[in-house]
Amino acid sequence: MVIVRNTKIELSHNRKHQPRYIGLYEVIRHTESGNYKLKELDGTVMHYSYAAFRILPYITRNHEFMRNHIQINESDQSDTDSESESEPEDSDLED
Repeated sequence: MVIVRNTKIELSHNRKHQPRYIGLYEVIRHTESGNYKLKELDGTVMHYSYAAFRILPYITRNHEFMRNHIQINESDQSDTDSESESEPEDSDLED
């Protein structure tokens, strides 16, 4: 699953409210020249090949990358929480 960067609007002056990325496509194949052939989710094959720099992977919230990233962040937060609990507070030092 990929999305395609809409490079046509990057040079226009009224690009602020234009979509930066289009579609949600499936990759059919990677050509020898480095381009990608895509199809829409309903199976319609796109007529054009798209350059690799325009293609971005589409990552859902349920994707393995996101689950691993969330687990790593949660473990980092639990490490910082345990460190802050072990450090003495300023009021403890004054007594």
